[in-house]
Amino acid sequence: MKDKKDKNRKKLSKLSAEEFVGRETFVNNEEPMPELSARERRRLRKLEEKKRLRDETERKLKEELEQQKRSAAEETEPKVSESEPEPAPAEEVSEAAESVQAAAEGEEKKLTKQEKQAQKEQIKKNRESIVLIKRDPEEDDEDEYEETADEEVPENDEDAEPEEDDEEPGEDADDGEDEEELSERKRKRSKVTDIRSARKKEKMRRHIKTYIALLIIAVFGLVVYFTRDSWVPKLEGILDKPHATIINDGKTAEGNFPISFDETSVNSIKPFSDCFIRVDDHHIIFYDEAGNVLLSESHTFANPVVETAGKRALIYDSGGNSLTVMNKKGELFSKEIDNAILLAQIGSNSNVAVITQNEKFEAVLTVYDSDGNEIYRWQSYKKVIDISFDEDGEGCFITTFRAENGLIDSYITYVEFDKEEAVMTSTAVEDLVLEAEMNDNDDYWVIGSEYFYKLDKDGKVLFKYEYSGELIDYSLTKTTAAIVVKGVGKGKGTLTIFRSDSDSNNPNSVIYTESGTPKKLHSSANMCILLSENSIDAYDKAGNLLATAGVSSDYIDFAFLNDNVYFLDVREINKIGFKT
Repeated sequence: MKDKKDKNRKKLSKLSAEEFVGRETFVNNEEPMPELSARERRRLRKLEEKKRLRDETERKLKEELEQQKRSAAEETEPKVSESEPEPAPAEEVSEAAESVQAAAEGEEKKLTKQEKQAQKEQIKKNRESIVLIKRDPEEDDEDEYEETADEEVPENDEDAEPEEDDEEPGEDADDGEDEEELSERKRKRSKVTDIRSARKKEKMRRHIKTYIALLIIAVFGLVVYFTRDSWVPKLEGILDKPHATIINDGKTAEGNFPISFDETSVNSIKPFSDCFIRVDDHHIIFYDEAGNVLLSESHTFANPVVETAGKRALIYDSGGNSLTVMNKKGELFSKEIDNAILLAQIGSNSNVAVITQNEKFEAVLTVYDSDGNEIYRWQSYKKVIDISFDEDGEGCFITTFRAENGLIDSYITYVEFDKEEAVMTSTAVEDLVLEAEMNDNDDYWVIGSEYFYKLDKDGKVLFKYEYSGELIDYSLTKTTAAIVVKGVGKGKGTLTIFRSDSDSNNPNSVIYTESGTPKKLHSSANMCILLSENSIDAYDKAGNLLATAGVSSDYIDFAFLNDNVYFLDVREINKIGFKT
């Protein structure tokens, strides 16, 4: 027995502070205490019961000892006054006390042995717990170690199978218990390895599922992308549809309206900043929104043409030699050109481009800055039919054409004023091109007399679309290209809209009108306004009707400014409110 105690002491001394972890350590730690098995719970209950019995035995022995002492004192009390106490009763008391103390020490040794055995079991359990905790510290709480069903023992003591006594005498038993402990530890390690292997397999399965899901999403995205031409046009404009069409009353404004004038051969009206401008055979007049005259200047142009950009207006004599740049306060500068002016245009930065011709070249482009100084010159052997500035006014698009053997080939050339050579010259377009404009997708809208074209940034034709009737008017912006043609039947028309944010080779919207023959079309970044014989209608980019109003059939042109429309006919200007 002594050898067994020494061996247990040696085992306890071998355990380091890190290996021995009590239950309170787990309670105070953030990590959860491993769940106790039924066998361990029964052992703990036995130890608690033994401790309780030991405490009860000690208490009883102490009470008996005190009782014996009191009895001995009572028996010797009468003799104290007469003579000295006899030694015999004291010796008997001493012997009784020694016997009681010996019994208590024996019981204490027995309990100490039980405590050491319990401590040994606790060390074994703590060591296994430490092994389990140290082997997989990265695993989550959801992957806690679980015992298999065949290893679990019922909690009910009556249903549990009988177990061998915890204490087995003899050193051989202790050695067998050590071997059992080693085999149990190996079994636990094998179990941990199996659990980790199962977890790795589960992780691999989750990763495979994730990769498969991503692959499916990628394939779906590719299918959607390559089939976009078939379904995107059906979805375009769904979110842009208005809740209801605004029906304006079309009632003409009073006050200064109508603005009357003598019938002349030339009249035009243009929106201009926060006012509008009218040009006739003899005058250039600026009006505010209420119809008040802001400025009136006379001119001597035989065929005046007005173009506006920003807060400036360009008025030039088509076929003549003069041009003037003005704002609503007066003239800024005028120029006399050596050769006849064929075309002229003003840019957003107030640059002015003028097309003339001379004996050597069919077209000569001269560009003036905002002060009238020449900054660029370009020449061509082809005839020019149109020029238009780019968005910032630092370059322009020149449309030229050449006729041979009854066939017409047109070319679009893009030049920048700080470069000598042209930036882009398109391939031949077998049509008479009337206007070209770069959209915000870096493609080119091209209006031909028979077809509408879309060119890429290198000037190659991407597609062409044949008009369904006679071309009446068109309007190009950075976001939309709108074309109106005469429809089949009297008083009908067709408005076709292309959008820059679409890759479709077909129109994004086709609107059939029945309110009279279309006359004029103006558009902005988000809206197209069409004037017909009997009405004026506003459409969004998706072709939805935003607003409408009935109008007179005498109107030949209009200007839209701040929810108002200013109509021009041969004798007067009228105004109506037109909310969109």
